[in-house]
Amino acid sequence: INISIVILPCPAGFVMNSSSSSCICDPSLFIKYVYLCNIHDQTLSKLGSAWIGNNSQGNLSVIDPYPSDYCTRTSEIVALRFISQCNYNRLGVACGQCPGNLSMTFGSSQ
Repeated sequence: INISIVILPCPAGFVMNSSSSSCICDPSLFIKYVYLCNIHDQTLSKLGSAWIGNNSQGNLSVIDPYPSDYCTRTSEIVALRFISQCNYNRLGVACGQCPGNLSMTFGSSQ
């Protein structure tokens, strides 16, 4: 009998704990940027104004403090798609994109 097991990578913001073979909060984020991680619904509770998300290469990145009001400044539960961090319906890396059919207002972040 041959059994193949595929181990999926942990979602962004989580790393594999070798002793428990389970995903845990990434220690490089915990305490300074994140105060609570929940692997079951894949959420992070972030601290302050840091932007936490995947950069254009797919690697987890933190920008702190984030100098723009593109992103929310409140502590909130952030789904790992990181869209809930953005103000004004913005999206993407560091909330730097506008949704389709929308554009920036000159002299404003909206």
